[in-house]
Amino acid sequence: MWLIDKLAEQRIREAAVQGAFDDLPGAGQPLLLDDDAAVPAELRSAYRLLKNAGYLPPEVQLRRDIAAAEQLLSLAEQAEERAGHSRRLRFLLMRLNLTRLAPVNLETEHAYFERLCDKLENGKNGVSVDFPEPPENASAEAEHKSTLTPFSQATRGAL
Repeated sequence: MWLIDKLAEQRIREAAVQGAFDDLPGAGQPLLLDDDAAVPAELRSAYRLLKNAGYLPPEVQLRRDIAAAEQLLSLAEQAEERAGHSRRLRFLLMRLNLTRLAPVNLETEHAYFERLCDKLENGKNGVSVDFPEPPENASAEAEHKSTLTPFSQATRGAL
């Protein structure tokens, strides 16, 4: 934690102990986390209706389907079963790529995320790690076998 963060936390704790927050409006009441002030007034009721109905944007739903397909593929034991899950996963990835302006490479995104987490964890201990840019194509990603997604690990023999 940075020095400024520690100082801010200390001052907040001191103010809480002194009772500086006791008479604030709304004290003791739950926070309103469903704030839609940034949504235009004419769209609020429609957005609330969609949210309450459990609607997800298509890309979010597609990413959930991809994650589920990756999990099924990693758990598949027979080659025939792996091939079926692999086909489904490739189909979902193709659909995701068609909905975006730029193609999505989930392996690259996942590998970049994992390396970023490693760097942040190592940085906490004072260890400085040289952090390379993510690879731009799938062939460069193959060099980083230790950071591949379950899809890429499970489909090596199925594709």
